[in-house]
Amino acid sequence: DQLSATHMSAQALSHEDSSPAGLLAAYDAAHDELGSPPQSRVRAALEGAAQRGTPLTHLALRSAGVGSQGAQAVAEVLSRDTNLTQVSLEDNALGDDGAAAIARGLNGHPSVFRLNIGYNEITGRGLRGVAELVAAGGPLLCLDLSGNNFYQNVAVAMVAPAGMSPLAPLGRALASAECRLQLLLLDQADVDAKSLAALVDGLLRNTSLVNLRLGENNIDARSASLIGKLLRGNTALTSLDLRDNKLADAGAATLAAALAANSSLKCLVLWSNGIAEQGAAAV
Repeated sequence: DQLSATHMSAQALSHEDSSPAGLLAAYDAAHDELGSPPQSRVRAALEGAAQRGTPLTHLALRSAGVGSQGAQAVAEVLSRDTNLTQVSLEDNALGDDGAAAIARGLNGHPSVFRLNIGYNEITGRGLRGVAELVAAGGPLLCLDLSGNNFYQNVAVAMVAPAGMSPLAPLGRALASAECRLQLLLLDQADVDAKSLAALVDGLLRNTSLVNLRLGENNIDARSASLIGKLLRGNTALTSLDLRDNKLADAGAATLAAALAANSSLKCLVLWSNGIAEQGAAAV
């Protein structure tokens, strides 16, 4: 198909050339194959590095209008680069195909430790490729998936097991012995109970993640038992952020009971959870 042809053609162009000028040439060639103009901010970043002769270490492209198709060209750059340490693509309408392309581009990258693809209309389908990147280990330590759409149809959620939920691939990736991820952000990500269960199952076998954010996901008192399971069984987490959920007093009490069996957690954020005096006293 067109995307595969673009990948193969751009690979043929200066595949070994990871210099700033080579990356700029690969980016332009990829857009030529796609039949679309280069995205101005992406090209400006690459052109500036080429003119200076200094490799980029941070590709900062928040709200740059990259889009799903443009992500294919960015992925070609990532597949050749050897100097980037941070890639920020928040709010770029990448969608599932764009997210998968970025993940493929980063597969085998030697130095990117932080990836932000939050607020990009990514669903469970697009998450699969990202999960493969997490499971592969490598340098990736920090992943921001906030603001994406990891919900599933209510009727499906009622009958499907947690292992088929949108976050199940990520849960399995976190359970991988090769996973090195230390920070995971899933704020405002429509994490339902089945996805939360899959995530917890993976984290029970994870020894690398120390900071987890799950703010604004409508986690209620019933789902607090899943968080309690995590606190009882995981010994790596030191910080858990549950701000702006719906735990209320009952949920707080559930967490308090689990905390009694946890000696590793140092920071627990619970503000804006409808917790009154009774729940606060329990914690």
